[in-house]
Amino acid sequence: MVERAGLGLQRILKHEYGDIYEAARSGVTDPVTVMKLRNPALSKYMPYDALQRLRQQFKSYLNAEDPFNCKLRSKQSTLQWWATLESDEFADVLAVSLQSIEYYYY
Repeated sequence: MVERAGLGLQRILKHEYGDIYEAARSGVTDPVTVMKLRNPALSKYMPYDALQRLRQQFKSYLNAEDPFNCKLRSKQSTLQWWATLESDEFADVLAVSLQSIEYYYY
């Protein structure tokens, strides 16, 4: 089950980056510029780096390591909890990927 969840998260991340070379049709060829347009929160990472961070952050989440061991505050939704983790360098890629599920599928 955990393996399937991890693979699903990797597919979501791949979707976030898409084929950055498709953008060449619109005249934009720099991957960083493409990501600033597609998802500014991930634009600071190249795809390989984002994948490595996602894997490490997912392991940390499964082991309830910091920052994933913080509890929800009163009146805080799960989505709001994940949104606060976007700014944490140890949770940012996972948080953005999970929020993408809500954005694309709901």
